[in-house]
Amino acid sequence: MNDTASAAWELLGATLRARGERLLLIEASAGGVLSAAATEAPGASAWFAGALLPYADALKQHWLGVAPELIVAHGAVSTALVEALLRGAATHLGGSPGWLFAESGIYGPGGARPGKAVGTVVVGVCDPQGRIECAQWQLSGERAQLRRQMQARVAAWLQAAVKAAA
Repeated sequence: MNDTASAAWELLGATLRARGERLLLIEASAGGVLSAAATEAPGASAWFAGALLPYADALKQHWLGVAPELIVAHGAVSTALVEALLRGAATHLGGSPGWLFAESGIYGPGGARPGKAVGTVVVGVCDPQGRIECAQWQLSGERAQLRRQMQARVAAWLQAAVKAAA
C-alpha cells in the first residue's frame, strides 16, 4: 500500500473514531485488499467492524440474500448488485454496525463484458441511517495496479461520504 492510501485510511479511521462510528466492508471482487488496508491503520479496532468477502455469487445469495435473478438481470458488477449487498448486510447481520461499504468490479485480466471493461468498479456506501449512494468508476492498469488504486480511492470516497453526513 502506498503512502497516499495509508494516509487516507488513517484519516477515515480518525474521523469514524471521533464520531464513535464503525465501518463494515463488503468486498465482492477486491479479495480483501480493502480490509487489509483498513487494518493497517493504527487503532483500526476502534472503528473497523470487519469485512465480508462474498467473491462467489452463491455466497452473495446465501450470506446476504441477493436474488439470483438480480445477478442474471444486472450482472455481478452493477449498481443493483452493490445496493443489494448493502441492503442484505443491513438486514442479515442483525442491524448495521454503522457505515457499510460494498464494491464489485472487474480487476482482470479477463472478465470484461460488453459495456463493462476491465477496470469497471461499482462502489456503494450505506450510512447509519440507511441512505445508500453508489458510483461507478473506470480505472486503468493491470490487476495489481487496479487493486492498489482502489485502496486509496475507496478511503477518500468514504471519507467524503462520512464528512458529508455530519
